[in-house]
Amino acid sequence: MTTVVEITESHVKFLQTIMLTGKLTLMHCHVSSIMQHSDVEITESISSFLSAAKSRAHNIITVVPRRFVIQRHISLPSHDEEEIKKMVALQIVKQVPYPKEDIVVDHITLHKDAGGYAKVLVIAVHKEIVGRYLKIFQDAGLHLNILTLSSEGLLNLSSYRERRNRQKTGEPNVVINVDSNHTEICFFHEGKLLFSRSINYGAKDLNPEHIDVFVEQIHLTMNAYQKEKISDTVSRITLFSPLKDIVFLKTRLESEYKIIIDAVNPLDEVSRRKEMLLPEALEKGGVSLTVGLGLGLADNRKMINLLPVEVSDTWKVKQKRREWMKAGVLSALIIALVIGIFSLSVYRKSQSVEQLAKMVKETDQEVSEVRERSKRLDILKEKLSPKETIMEIISALYAVTPADISYRLVQLDEKRALTLQGMSENSADVNNLQQNLVQSAIFDNVTLQYATKRKMFRGVEVTDFKITCQVAVKSAEKK
Repeated sequence: MTTVVEITESHVKFLQTIMLTGKLTLMHCHVSSIMQHSDVEITESISSFLSAAKSRAHNIITVVPRRFVIQRHISLPSHDEEEIKKMVALQIVKQVPYPKEDIVVDHITLHKDAGGYAKVLVIAVHKEIVGRYLKIFQDAGLHLNILTLSSEGLLNLSSYRERRNRQKTGEPNVVINVDSNHTEICFFHEGKLLFSRSINYGAKDLNPEHIDVFVEQIHLTMNAYQKEKISDTVSRITLFSPLKDIVFLKTRLESEYKIIIDAVNPLDEVSRRKEMLLPEALEKGGVSLTVGLGLGLADNRKMINLLPVEVSDTWKVKQKRREWMKAGVLSALIIALVIGIFSLSVYRKSQSVEQLAKMVKETDQEVSEVRERSKRLDILKEKLSPKETIMEIISALYAVTPADISYRLVQLDEKRALTLQGMSENSADVNNLQQNLVQSAIFDNVTLQYATKRKMFRGVEVTDFKITCQVAVKSAEKK
């Protein structure tokens, strides 16, 4: 499942999507208005959504609006992608008003000509903007996988719609995403972003008073594209908006341009859970989900990623280390439980044999009693044996354990009492683990014995904890 968070100046949009039978399906959707215009408010809104959705956030993608990003077209004398990447890092300094160390850069190779040159679209964003997004998600206790450009979402949903409707023309297309306060205009060709621009007109301006200026801004953008001679003339314009009033803009553009113009509600292009209620802000405020839905279709490996390299590399190392540690602990638990079961079985059998051998020498009545006791012991042994539940316990424990939790001790005794000891860099994960255990049908009497913070090497703060609980008896066993 992909989680997309889009932060605009007026709203925070949350979407969780998944591909089912080849179609994008919307699983969760929430739109929160920004009232105080503070990052603290945004962080709290993100935390509230994930709590209400009752699902863990995987593959988290967020968006840098087009107006915060610098785009430049440059021509480079190479076809090799590694060489192009190095050249971009050198050339972009001449194209932007910031030092190299203050920006994050990515690029798209648009075309390679016969003369050995490559035409490249370079995307740059200031590190202060990136740092703001990283802090918002860090304060919410989440790791950000991808920080991408809003144009990526428009490209993906437009391409998805073309494939489903078999509308591919082979010529550049324009996608205009009308959001509540802003509109993004993107030019695409053969699945690549050619050019984009953001204008300060949106759904609030779909009225007779502002429509002329709105259309004029679109016209200026079309002229800028043609002046740059980026690609061929466009053959189609697609307007994305949840409002019916978008037809008003469609009619005006049809009078300006003699090409195909479609007006599309982005929610008509996807499926959604039957019981899902859509936010009122979509129809009342003209809030567009086009970018978020499009990013639900994205391939992380091919997307523009504006996260600094050091952030991505650090996370990959930490994630791999956690996965190995968790796999090691679970493997050790399996081995320990198997050895314990085998030892217990051998011990009980030897005790029974000794007891029977001694009692056989006594009276026939005592032999009968011994057989009855042996029968009861076998029944009790079957009830107490944890063989049937080992994998269920391990699977359930893995499912409720947050990613940042590391276990030092996992102990299950004969009375089905489970003891968990470990640590986490995020104290909130300890509370999440306790809450997940309480909500699980496998575990009863969950108790947090302690949660103590301490500092490790280089000032890294971790929380040590100990939780005890009782492994529930199966319904069949309770009978």
